[in-house]
Amino acid sequence: MKKYFIIFLIILGSIGIIDATYLTIEHFSNQIPPCTVNQLFGDCGKVLKSTYATPFGIPLSLFGIIYYSAVTLTAVFTLLYQKKL
Repeated sequence: MKKYFIIFLIILGSIGIIDATYLTIEHFSNQIPPCTVNQLFGDCGKVLKSTYATPFGIPLSLFGIIYYSAVTLTAVFTLLYQKKL
């Protein structure tokens, strides 16, 4: 893989970790993040308060943290341990 593509994956994965962490914190503190597009799309909290947002009592954003961490760590290890192209 190209070096720049791997760096791009690391950046996107890091942004995903930050976003999923923010949503997880908001979930456990029982707060709904502010919605700036409320007039166009309705209630933003409707999705976060849905029964589908917490399968088995675990918020989906927590799964997001795990997923983005795996993607980011895989990209970091690929960057560090790949053979020279």
